[in-house]
Amino acid sequence: MELTKIHVKGKRKTPATSRPQALCEQQPPFKAPRTRKSLFSVMATRKTRHRNTLDSLPAEILENILLYSANLALPRVSNFIGAKLSGRATLLRLFILAFHDTWEQWFGIPTNPAIVHGPWLENAQHVPCHGDPKFQVGLILSLRD
Repeated sequence: MELTKIHVKGKRKTPATSRPQALCEQQPPFKAPRTRKSLFSVMATRKTRHRNTLDSLPAEILENILLYSANLALPRVSNFIGAKLSGRATLLRLFILAFHDTWEQWFGIPTNPAIVHGPWLENAQHVPCHGDPKFQVGLILSLRD
C-alpha cells in the first residue's frame, strides 16, 4: 500500500535539477532588492483605509442598537463590534430587556399551590407568560457559545 503524500506549508523541496552541484554553487541565487516604502506613503495608505460605519460607532450607540433591535447576531458581525458589546453592563441590560416582562408577571408569586389561593390556579397551565420566549432562549443559548 502506497503512503499518501501530505503537503506541509513551508516544507517544499526544490525540484531536482539536471545540472551538477558544482555549477549551481558558482551562480549566486538572484535576490530581488527589497523596496522600502517611505513613511509618507505608508501613512497615506493607512488614511485611505476606512472602517465600516458600524465599526466606527461608539460602544454606547452600538449598545442602543443592540437593545432596540434585540438582534443577538449583532455582536457576531465582526470581532471589533463583539469586543465593544462584550461589557458586563451591556450583558446586564440585555438580560433585563429579555426577562423584564416575565419578572414583572411572576416576581413574588410562590410556586407552591398550597400557599396561593385564587381562582386562576384552576387553569394554572393556561396562564400566559409575558415576554418573548424565543428571545429569552436565544439569549441563554448565545451565552453558551
